[in-house]
Amino acid sequence: MTSFDAQIRAATLKAEKELEHVTLAEIQIATAFTWCGRAIAAYRIALQSASPSECWISDAREYEHEALEHAALAGPDVYVAVYAYLGTVKAAVADAGLL
Repeated sequence: MTSFDAQIRAATLKAEKELEHVTLAEIQIATAFTWCGRAIAAYRIALQSASPSECWISDAREYEHEALEHAALAGPDVYVAVYAYLGTVKAAVADAGLL
């Protein structure tokens, strides 16, 4: 038994219910969009901060990686959409000199 047992059991129960109604493709799409949203949010926080933290940029890059990975697994249309949304916010971040 570890300190994570309860969390793993809860996640397993949630997954069992989810898998009764959701396909793997739907999970990949939702996961890609969730990570994309996290990446965009982290980039925006860095942009809006009076003293942008390198941590937010680093976190955003990690989230971006996950978004693109799951988008690639979801299919080309999803990948293109995620890539485009990330590109827009990354351009603003680059223009601000943060990349």
